[in-house]
Amino acid sequence: MIALTTAERISMNIIRRIVLCLVVMLLAVKTACAQNIQVIVNSSVQVKELSINDLRDIFTMKQVYWKDGQKVKVFVLPKDSLLARRFIAEVLQLPPSMYFDLLEGAYSTGRTNLPTVIVRQETLIVKVMITPGGIGYTDIPAGKLNEDEIHVLGVGP
Repeated sequence: MIALTTAERISMNIIRRIVLCLVVMLLAVKTACAQNIQVIVNSSVQVKELSINDLRDIFTMKQVYWKDGQKVKVFVLPKDSLLARRFIAEVLQLPPSMYFDLLEGAYSTGRTNLPTVIVRQETLIVKVMITPGGIGYTDIPAGKLNEDEIHVLGVGP
């Protein structure tokens, strides 16, 4: 066995602690990213499932009315939000930069309004809950949502 100096032992302990912190942080990020994203709508919306193309049309403001004629009210988190970027990439299956370019292009030509940006996920859920025609997303499990006032949509191909 090699004898280590005091400085070498201290250095080794610091390195071990750094590696342990990195492992814990990676596990936390992996756990956070493993949560499913739920598409949620106000209870007034009479839809059970939407295709990815339907969701793209809604969240890029191409579809502004539900099939029953009710106005669609889109609520999103800020573009720097990890959940917003995950929703765009995983659910809408678009690169986030392309999504934001599509929105800005449609808005700058006067073809549409932008979705309503809500800073906190909890507030977004409340806005969807109290807004007829409201739609948004969350990574809070469906069982923890008030399913009398919010419906979790299925997402099909």
